[in-house]
Amino acid sequence: MGLADLKKSSTQSSTSVSHSRVQQLTLDGLVDDFIDDANRYALGQQMLTSEQNRLTDLAFTAAIDDSTRTETPKKQVVTIKKGDAPVRKATFTLTESAIAHLATLADDCDVAKSKLIRFLIEHHFNLTAEQRKQKEQSIIVE
Repeated sequence: MGLADLKKSSTQSSTSVSHSRVQQLTLDGLVDDFIDDANRYALGQQMLTSEQNRLTDLAFTAAIDDSTRTETPKKQVVTIKKGDAPVRKATFTLTESAIAHLATLADDCDVAKSKLIRFLIEHHFNLTAEQRKQKEQSIIVE
């Protein structure tokens, strides 16, 4: 590394200074969230960053009231065989709110996230075509 390289890295341009300032603000927020989570963990409280709190709050306010839901009759539990084929890895995208919902569900019922996704797929697959259409129309994703 020459002196010119050292000088370039030590004297920042105005654009790189403003960019590093933005990154520092973001880093400060992450550090604060980490410290807050560590304090909550030490106190035995639930750990959620402020971003996760914001997303879960949005999810709860957008949820349908329990009073408007109708009780469906209990169906017999269907046992689904895993089969002999090994489980394959898959890559797909989820929104931040979907990730927060999935994490909350996994924590509440003590089931792995991937297993919850497999449950959802099996449940949707076992619906009739009309039930699927109704379910898909009732879900609004933005």
